[in-house]
Amino acid sequence: MEYEVKTDITPVDVLAIAAHPDDVEINAGGFVSLLVQQGKKVGLLDLTRGEMGTRGTADKRHEEALAAAEIMGVSFRANLELPDSKLINCIEYREKVAKSIRQSQATFCLASYFTAKHPDHSIAGELVHGASWIAGLHNYELGIDAHRPSRIFYYPSRYEFEPKFVVDVTDVWEKKKQACLSFKSQFYNSDSTEPHTEISRKDFFAAIESRARNYGRHIGAQYAEPYYMFESTAVDDPYSLLDKGRF
Repeated sequence: MEYEVKTDITPVDVLAIAAHPDDVEINAGGFVSLLVQQGKKVGLLDLTRGEMGTRGTADKRHEEALAAAEIMGVSFRANLELPDSKLINCIEYREKVAKSIRQSQATFCLASYFTAKHPDHSIAGELVHGASWIAGLHNYELGIDAHRPSRIFYYPSRYEFEPKFVVDVTDVWEKKKQACLSFKSQFYNSDSTEPHTEISRKDFFAAIESRARNYGRHIGAQYAEPYYMFESTAVDDPYSLLDKGRF
């Protein structure tokens, strides 16, 4: 049976949430691909269709998003169709995200870090934070049983942060790259006559690769992605934190 990305939310191990189609691929595509390779079920939830994007159309971007999801092998890619460039941290949107989290039953979520160049990226992180809390409140009626993810791992977009951990994505780097380049309307295209954007610059993906190489250098890997979490983590065996002979 030919693999096909579903667009309905189903139970998964991990739910990756982003403001726009292509955000997950660019910023967390390696981690997502690695989790799938390890046998985890991963779902993608885009909050908007990216209809305010300078290049392409929302329909074209939807096609590209499904192609990217297929490359990464995720279980589904859903879209809440909230207004692009008009995201706000309001109760209506938090409840929509919270309901999606409950439907996914995810053990943990991936979301954009609060500080970002694009306001939608910042708001998306705030929405996931608030939504994950109310999703776990049993007396908060949303038409589906309460469920709260154990953790939220935040990925950076344009602005950097001091990561709490980095993930070696060397083995799945080509998959991440191909998933990103599925968004042909957004990335560099010498034949395009549309206005240029930061993403459509010829050297944009080279910058993404450079960042991944830099974080990889910190752990003795070729490519890595950085993540942040607010909670502390208990460690029973300190030796488990030691590098395993990478240097």
